[in-house]
Order: sequence, then structure tokens, then C-alpha cells
Amino acid sequence: NDMKYRKAFLSGLFAAEGHVKHSTHNTIESIIFAFNPKTEINLSEFTKRCLEKEGITCKINKVKGYLYFNNYNKMLRFYLNGLLDLHKDKKEKFENLIKNAKFYLHFKEIFSINFNDTQKKLSKKFGLSQATFSKWKTGNSLNLKIAQKLFTNLDFIKYIDYISISNNKIKDKRIIDYIISVFLK
Repeated sequence: NDMKYRKAFLSGLFAAEGHVKHSTHNTIESIIFAFNPKTEINLSEFTKRCLEKEGITCKINKVKGYLYFNNYNKMLRFYLNGLLDLHKDKKEKFENLIKNAKFYLHFKEIFSINFNDTQKKLSKKFGLSQATFSKWKTGNSLNLKIAQKLFTNLDFIKYIDYISISNNKIKDKRIIDYIISVFLK
């Protein structure tokens, strides 16, 4: 129940038995803890309860011997809580893979993107099709990597309603701030 000890336990266990699994797209697929399915079922159940106290639900495969979670909200919360910090290589792998993800910014209705040039000129400038640029301009959503090219300051951040990736909707401000910091340095 003590947060300090729980985080120390999870960090140490991840450093020893954890893995950042990557997808074929070279992005993060899941975070996994391996265990011996014959002798460590209690350990996996205890680890699951500890993760749940950190706001991270997970699943246990008792046949193959691993505990895993794959939602970006959960994986980023795990990272931001410092639970990858004990193993430098695993932490670096996570940080490198997150840079390959395709995040989309979704803005509150009051935010509109005003551009001083025509869509045709802007789409050419940014190497996009005009249809793609129009979709982003009028749909209140924008690919994060395009936002990186479009905005020179970070004033637009206050208008972000949420960030999406795959079928994950990220509303946690701490996670949003981290994602923005990775792409918009």
C-alpha cells in the first residue's frame, strides 16, 4: 500500500523481468512482465494489484507466463511514474519507440487554425496532399508531426481537448504534456 515501496518493487521487477514490446511499425505494442507460470502465479497476481494501485489495469496469461498491458494511456502512465527508470536500455527503447507513434491532436471547438496562405500552397510547403491538409484544417484535428511543422510557439496547447493514437483517447494532462514535449521541443 505504500506508494514508495510499490514503485520500487515495480521498477525492480520490470528491470529484471520486464520488456517493452515493439510492433511491426516500430512503435510500442505493449509492456510485459515475464514470470514462471508454474511457480509464480501469486507473484503475477500481486504485481497486477500493485499496477492497479498505479491506475494501470493489465491481463495475465497464466499459460505462457506473462502479465501485460497495451493501452497508450497505461504505457505512458507507467513510464511517467518512473517505473522504467532502473533499466536504461529499456527506458531508451520506450523513448525511441514513442517518437515513431502517430499521435493526433483534437482541439476544442473554440480553436481554429488560421493560415495566411492558400491550402494549395501550404500543402505543397508541408509535403501533404491538399485533401489531407484540408481535412486537418477543417476537422479540428491535426497530426502531431504536422503540428510540429505548423506552429512556432506552444500557445495552441491550451486548446487541445485530447490526443488520440490508434483507438486510444488520451485526456490526462500530464500525459498530453509529455507527448507534446517529445515532439515539440
